[in-house]
Amino acid sequence: MVVREGGVRFFFWGIIVALDADSEICWYYVVDSIVEGVDRLPNGNIMFHTWDCRTTEIDLLGNTVNPCYAVRHPRGPVEGAIGVDVAGLHHQPVVMPNGSFLIMVADAFDADEWYTDQWNLDAPKAPARIVGDGVAEMDPETGNLLWTWWAKTTSTRFGSATDR
Repeated sequence: MVVREGGVRFFFWGIIVALDADSEICWYYVVDSIVEGVDRLPNGNIMFHTWDCRTTEIDLLGNTVNPCYAVRHPRGPVEGAIGVDVAGLHHQPVVMPNGSFLIMVADAFDADEWYTDQWNLDAPKAPARIVGDGVAEMDPETGNLLWTWWAKTTSTRFGSATDR
């Protein structure tokens, strides 16, 4: 789908393409969202991540095998997919030697006192909703987070705050 705003085109779909030794397309898969990363799994399947916080595994026939999505993402649940209890999944997951996925996650947190001035860190602080990134190990069969580390615990970046 293409939406034009002020002459700018926005594409809300993606395509994964495989080329042969002669640079000819020998396989492709059309995705209903922008693709952020693609990887070939040890089992031969393809895993890709999309900008709407979904990670999907497909076989070479294009059958969806193991989809997951961010449960608290504003787009809501994805039918037939495994829910991961975060607000966002982003970038490409990595399959760890034990079979778990190492994933980048995002979530929103309430802070009682947060920076109100990006140039003056001594300025008065105020309550804010903070969007923080993290790294997690996820069980790909259940979506359970086995451990998580949140960058919010050390950040003083003004730009990581959102309006309430």
